[in-house]
Amino acid sequence: MRLDDVSPRSVERGVAIFAGVVLCGLLVFGLYTAVFTLYIVRTERGCLRAGYPQYRVAWDYTSYCIKRVDQTDVVVPYDERGAP
Repeated sequence: MRLDDVSPRSVERGVAIFAGVVLCGLLVFGLYTAVFTLYIVRTERGCLRAGYPQYRVAWDYTSYCIKRVDQTDVVVPYDERGAP
């Protein structure tokens, strides 16, 4: 296939499809980032209310509250942190 055989219309259509796919990917990534950020904020506030000054959130949404006691880190899953 030569370049002369390609119509400008098909090139425009291809560019539009590519741009749509890129924008959709950015939208999904932005949505994931927003949800993960809100999850981190919820974890931080919950741990602080329960008396744990530190927290960790893994990529798979498992979260832990951390407290230092006698030079040892006490790590508690977020769901088992206890009532404030």
